[in-house]
Amino acid sequence: MKNSIEWCGYHWTCKMEGGRIIHPDEPYYWNSDSEDVVSISENGELSMIYKVNPRDVKYWDGKIYHPVLERGLLRTDEAFDYGTFSVEAIMPKGLNTGASFWLSGNGNWPPEIDICEAWSKDDNYYQFFTTEFPWINPSWQTTTNVHYNDNDLIHRNIKSKNIPKCKQKLDPTENWIKYECIWEPEKITFKANGKTTRTVSKKISKMLTENLKTPSHGHMMDAIIDIYVADPHDVPNELYTPFRVRNFEYKPL
Repeated sequence: MKNSIEWCGYHWTCKMEGGRIIHPDEPYYWNSDSEDVVSISENGELSMIYKVNPRDVKYWDGKIYHPVLERGLLRTDEAFDYGTFSVEAIMPKGLNTGASFWLSGNGNWPPEIDICEAWSKDDNYYQFFTTEFPWINPSWQTTTNVHYNDNDLIHRNIKSKNIPKCKQKLDPTENWIKYECIWEPEKITFKANGKTTRTVSKKISKMLTENLKTPSHGHMMDAIIDIYVADPHDVPNELYTPFRVRNFEYKPL
């Protein structure tokens, strides 16, 4: 494990809440920023994979887990206030494999803004039938979502929504796609290659802000980039190509 990676002008480390490298609800993998799964080329392109690499992990309560997969994950050391967040990415090809670019509360969860959360059940992300109206709606399973606690502290989300092919025509496993989020106090806007794909209401946006741990010190969120995979005990998985990312940018309001 590395202490810090310099990329796109920021410090990135492998960490989740409390510095953990394993999630107790998904104990089959462990998060890593090692050169085995995370690399940066000379031209600044980030590459992430996962691989079989069993190890023992002792959790904070003393329980020992035995994850079998090591997966790449980077999180910014710096927290960000309202603004525009973007990366250019090529999704990994694989069986039951995915990747994401998202924001999470600095010190607490929720809130969470999923700028792009992709998933492949085969070797691509194309979906012809969806559960959204209209029923036949060609789209990419490169989704957006927002997680928050409501006024009763019950976890809610606005549900993952595919990016329609009519708004983003290119195969995300073969082309660089710019995934973008404009986070404002009373609105959240998602874009793909410059086209708006979704907006979030004032009510939800304000509730997300209220979830932040220290709003008096700024409405702070961390940026996270990771690759993930289904539990190999439940479903088969195979990775064909890495998750490729470049040009992370943050522009404050």
